[in-house]
Amino acid sequence: GLLSASMNQMADEYETLYQTMEQQVEHRTSQLRTASEVAQMAISTSNLGDTLERTAELVNERFGYHHTSIYLTEPNGIYVTLRKASGEIGLKRMEKGERIPVGDPSPVGMAARNNQPRIIQDAREDPSYRYDEIIPDTLSQAAIPISAGSQVLGVLDIRSAQPDSFSPDDIFVLQTLANQGAGAIQNIRLLETAQVDLEETSLLYKVTRQITQSVHIWVVNNGNA
Repeated sequence: GLLSASMNQMADEYETLYQTMEQQVEHRTSQLRTASEVAQMAISTSNLGDTLERTAELVNERFGYHHTSIYLTEPNGIYVTLRKASGEIGLKRMEKGERIPVGDPSPVGMAARNNQPRIIQDAREDPSYRYDEIIPDTLSQAAIPISAGSQVLGVLDIRSAQPDSFSPDDIFVLQTLANQGAGAIQNIRLLETAQVDLEETSLLYKVTRQITQSVHIWVVNNGNA
């Protein structure tokens, strides 16, 4: 009887372990699929605002976090500015506006300066956490640099309503996703620059043509005179 009970207990433990592993694999697969979708956007989109908004929503939806926002580094490199944030909370934060100095002691400021993830596993115990009345339920936070090599283009800021929400595997996948986002930002900015150059070239051509025509008319008129 004792042996039978022990075997049944062992079988239950194995089944629980198998189900847990299966859930973890499914969760990781969903995360990697999200990174793949961001990579696809990086090569197919031409609108930066849409890309940032979709990325924030995908992270929130697929990873199951409380709130996700994206900051971009300003051209002067001194500040990062909130550009997109998920859900109704995001709308309130966008209306409020937010700029954080690069190097500020907050997670976002430190991630932007050091080009390294800054993780708070328990906001109640970490003095670097900045309380935000719009996101009062935050208990853990991950600030992931969006970078291309040594150049920090922005910061992916993720909040969770649970402590200890960011495992090393989660951080690795989030950093991979942020790197894909950096590719999208670079592609769109290159496209915008090319568009500006094209418009300037077109304008220069029109002005040059008008000047040429004016000179030609002046020469003809004065020649006839």
